[in-house]
Amino acid sequence: MSLEEKLRQIAERPEKETADWEVVKAEWIAAVDKLYHDIEDWFGEYLQKDYMKVVRTPIRLQEEYLGEYDIDMLEIVIGETIVSLEPVARLVIGARGRIDVFPRGYRDDALFLIHVERVDGKVVWELRQRKDRGYRKDFTKTVFEELLESWL
Repeated sequence: MSLEEKLRQIAERPEKETADWEVVKAEWIAAVDKLYHDIEDWFGEYLQKDYMKVVRTPIRLQEEYLGEYDIDMLEIVIGETIVSLEPVARLVIGARGRIDVFPRGYRDDALFLIHVERVDGKVVWELRQRKDRGYRKDFTKTVFEELLESWL
């Protein structure tokens, strides 16, 4: 199929087949919020003992199709170390969104979370590294604990 044929097919799609961007945006904000609640649950015992603190800060993003919107950034404060989870975008190639994860002051070492749908239809967060394209781990409590330990 030629490029022109593909472009024509896209242009002729009924409006029903195009994305409802308000729904896409709402689902993205809800997915990020659920991730943050999961993290707060994972470390609830440490939060109760004041070993760490979790702070949500609203940030403003601008994306094509989604427009300007507010979403929370999560910071985990452990002594003098602050680990940030900062949403970057919902509209990324091959995923349903991206969040950068980094200790404040070391953004070059940032990892990122990608919200992906697997072939079986399950949607999960995967932890990935910029420097090692083969590095992929399901983002779980154990994986995040190991990451935090390495940054302390």
